[in-house]
Amino acid sequence: MEIKIGIASIAKSGAEYCGDSHSLVERRGGMTLILSDGHGNTAAAQQTSRWVTQRARSLVLEGKENDAVARAVHEELYEMKDRKVACALTIFGVDAESESVAIGRSGQTPVYVWTEEYETIYDDEATTLGMSRNVNPQNCIVAA
Repeated sequence: MEIKIGIASIAKSGAEYCGDSHSLVERRGGMTLILSDGHGNTAAAQQTSRWVTQRARSLVLEGKENDAVARAVHEELYEMKDRKVACALTIFGVDAESESVAIGRSGQTPVYVWTEEYETIYDDEATTLGMSRNVNPQNCIVAA
């Protein structure tokens, strides 16, 4: 199984801050990639994104599943910021044994997947973290 990942974290033209952050976590039987996008180009958006990424990382290291991680991070962000802060979260869980990738999306960031058999874009509507009471991430599994 070979997986190639490309990440670009670039502030918008004229913006001092970028609200994107990421973390790669090695875990038993695979790895997990966490991407978050705090909405806006401010220091607060950057801080929110980093908090979301680090909180998700700690939950993954505790052994939580991707969808449980997204829901837990959302609930904490929702309560902590009183529904005033939005952040997109995408979690890729790679399982080396089954040679599959589980993708969980909360937000509008699309995911592009290319394999030898097909190409697809996961861009269905998915609720952003932090803004509404109940959030369920869009989940999909890609077999290698």
